[in-house]
Amino acid sequence: MPGTPPGRNPWPIIAGVAALVVVLVIAAVVIAMVMGGDDSNPQANRTSTTTSTTTSKTVTTTTTPRAGTPQSKLLSLLPAGYPNGGCTPATPKANSIWVNAVAMVDCDQNTNQGGPSRAVYGLFASADPLKKAFDDDIAAVQLLNCPGAGPSPDGWHHDSTPTVSAGSIACGTYKNHPNMIWTNDAKLLLCDVYGDPPALEDLHTWWTNYGG
Repeated sequence: MPGTPPGRNPWPIIAGVAALVVVLVIAAVVIAMVMGGDDSNPQANRTSTTTSTTTSKTVTTTTTPRAGTPQSKLLSLLPAGYPNGGCTPATPKANSIWVNAVAMVDCDQNTNQGGPSRAVYGLFASADPLKKAFDDDIAAVQLLNCPGAGPSPDGWHHDSTPTVSAGSIACGTYKNHPNMIWTNDAKLLLCDVYGDPPALEDLHTWWTNYGG
């Protein structure tokens, strides 16, 4: 009967495993050091990229009209009926009645019934330059009675406050074109609108519904 085979010595295997573990640990440490150095650089790049992007957006934003400027305020005060792009910013000419306006727009056809074919609107800083602009404006107009009302110029009021003047108004023709000019004193707004078409009566009806 054959004898029991001699047992194998485990120590060479254990030693080999231990050596392999040591090699793996060293390799892991080296990899960690290398990867650790790579992590810091991308973080700096991301920070740098973010700063650059923010600067670019700031530059873009400054080229866009901001809310709260005189121009944006004026656009918010216009009568209803002007489509997007229907009114464009304008620069007052020297010695014109608009020279003291802080913002001014020139508008094309108003789409509401009886709306003016052209209009100019200006925003003023205070009551005195607004009144002067109105007086200078109507001086160039052949004044007529406003339809259904008294002679021009005259005051006007809201129906809800009949005893409180809301501004001044004048009707007439300018170079044979129907023309209405009025102020809204609370808004510091001067409005100068033209017809042909519409007729002065239509302009006045439009003003009654939308203009004041």
